[in-house]
Amino acid sequence: MSPRLQAYADVTTFAEKACPFLLRDEACNNLQLGFIRHALEDPAFTFNFTATVESPTGQVVGVLTQTPGRSLVLSMLPPEALETVAQAVSEALPDLVGVNGPSDTVQSLAPLLAARLRASAVPHTHLGILTLRKVTAPSPAPGSFTIAQPEHLPIVLEWMSLFHEELTAMGAPPPASSTERQLHAAQVFLWLNQTSQPVSMAIQVRDLPNGGIIGYVYTPKARRGSGFAANCVANTSQIILDNGKEFCGLYVDLMNPISIRMYFKLGYGLIGESNEVRFTNDLPRPLLRHPTRYEWHVRVRS
Repeated sequence: MSPRLQAYADVTTFAEKACPFLLRDEACNNLQLGFIRHALEDPAFTFNFTATVESPTGQVVGVLTQTPGRSLVLSMLPPEALETVAQAVSEALPDLVGVNGPSDTVQSLAPLLAARLRASAVPHTHLGILTLRKVTAPSPAPGSFTIAQPEHLPIVLEWMSLFHEELTAMGAPPPASSTERQLHAAQVFLWLNQTSQPVSMAIQVRDLPNGGIIGYVYTPKARRGSGFAANCVANTSQIILDNGKEFCGLYVDLMNPISIRMYFKLGYGLIGESNEVRFTNDLPRPLLRHPTRYEWHVRVRS
């Protein structure tokens, strides 16, 4: 017997089934865990599709989530489940825009889905998942670290917009109300220069049972190269650890060796890779082969 897919209409029931499995690899599954927590806490947050993949004995071996208009997010899936998942998802989500998750699973599942959706599978992003359990202090930068205050909201919103302009693959920035909530929850952090002007930013975007995930690390172009980002991320990471978390995590573009070097020097290490593939009805294009861990590691160290 092959694995089967179980869809859910109720987020609480889904969470009860999915979370124990996702928490086995909390850092790599942080995106889905964050979505589920958001859905449980905020009735305005809705899923378009939720499902578990279960073995013939009823054991959860994979989790699928999708929010409206976004790619399907996957956990790692066993190879024997891929055909079942592709068939069920293509029937449930005929207008699916893409698939996002562990690189090996996405690279195997995307062509199966594309064939059923009569579309082409086109690589969209290739990210590394990094974690840290102890901060290595960077070289000091001039200025000081602070938790963002209400008066900082305009510059934070401006930088969020600029962040998405530079990383167009990330899509549109979140609603201003979401960023404002994070600021009032003391989850937005800034590095200030010697005249108390913000020069770098980092945001704790997800709070997990045992970890905190950092995102939106941004320094204006004119301010880069002075160590502001490294000091901002180091202090943000330390606050998360000091608040009782076992680890900090973040995503990094694996084609950006400058960022990777910075995070490595702070004590972060690679624990997983995440691909997003989009489906298009344009002329067929083969899936690109991304660099292996060894290849990009050599690139970073060179």
